[in-house]
Amino acid sequence: MSSFQRGVIGTVLGGGETKDDNDVSVIAEPVEEDVSAKSPKFSGMCQLGINIDCRDEVFCCQMSPSGKMVAVGTNKGITRIFNVEMGTNLYALVDVEIRLKYLPAVCCSWLDETKLMVGYASGSIKIWNIQNQECLTTINEDRVVLQTVPTPTGDAFITAGNDAQICIYSIHTLQKIMTCEPSAAKNIVDGHNSSVYALKHHPNDIWNFISAGWDDTVHFWDRRESRSMRKIFGPHICGQAIDIDPIENTVLTASWRRQNGLQLWDYRETKLLKTYEEQQNDYSLYYGAQFLGTSHFMTGGSNHNVFKIMDKRLCTDLGRVRNLQRGVFCLDHRNLHKIGEDIASRVAFGYATNLVLADVANLTDK
Repeated sequence: MSSFQRGVIGTVLGGGETKDDNDVSVIAEPVEEDVSAKSPKFSGMCQLGINIDCRDEVFCCQMSPSGKMVAVGTNKGITRIFNVEMGTNLYALVDVEIRLKYLPAVCCSWLDETKLMVGYASGSIKIWNIQNQECLTTINEDRVVLQTVPTPTGDAFITAGNDAQICIYSIHTLQKIMTCEPSAAKNIVDGHNSSVYALKHHPNDIWNFISAGWDDTVHFWDRRESRSMRKIFGPHICGQAIDIDPIENTVLTASWRRQNGLQLWDYRETKLLKTYEEQQNDYSLYYGAQFLGTSHFMTGGSNHNVFKIMDKRLCTDLGRVRNLQRGVFCLDHRNLHKIGEDIASRVAFGYATNLVLADVANLTDK
């Protein structure tokens, strides 16, 4: 079992001396005794913007809808909000309950530019007003919360955890309106049978979303139904490592395993379109993956502790960040924007106690 899995499932990491909520450092390189040996090494089209030492292990990160802020969930439960351009620490979200339990903030989702939903290993789901750092409401689930995602229409949100159930709540009443789970029939695979680590709502379809986890399946759901409509067998997902390209209707999966880690699937027919081959001595065990437009994607993981930018069609690496002390647990990017005829993006990824804000240039979106 990976350190990330141990940290989230039933084990409280960290301990020792606590620090002030705003004790973070924005640095060009991590502060280490041997900086040259342990500094991230950037190559290809990926360039370092800012490296932020959060002083606590980073478990999740997500850009705000405008792309101006990034939320970062940490091991002791504190969620920090940083300015994306400058890397400055704007807010720290923590209350009495978090200080008493100090369990990881495992996942986070922006509801709008001022409200953030955070899921915790304690089983709590909190909605925060970031501007006054106030917890607006708390929902308690009897499980470790591993993933939350709002619907595109903003009327509901979906949660998953270390069991087989996927819960759907009304954003207005905060009441559960649907539980998605498998049927009792042993010969039908219409839901998960273990921890669900990833949720992704289709950006353009108001009802459909996908999920994935430890049971080596990706399930396709209509949030009006309690059973999955169809499934993919194979991907072993241990983080937010699935994504949907709504233009070409494809699904990207990044598995935590030695072979066939990166794969592309047809969304409608659930057929395997492509497996991105990796050298035997250069594979990664992936925790995260996300499309960058329709022609590229980014991914990161452990084993070689690497963050990568890849060409979706040519199956080639276009940029890498290597020499990281720990695996890449989370990643996200702000909206693509054009510079001349090229497309650029600012990406965020977390490893160890660090959040890296990097720039990816010379992307095409054909």
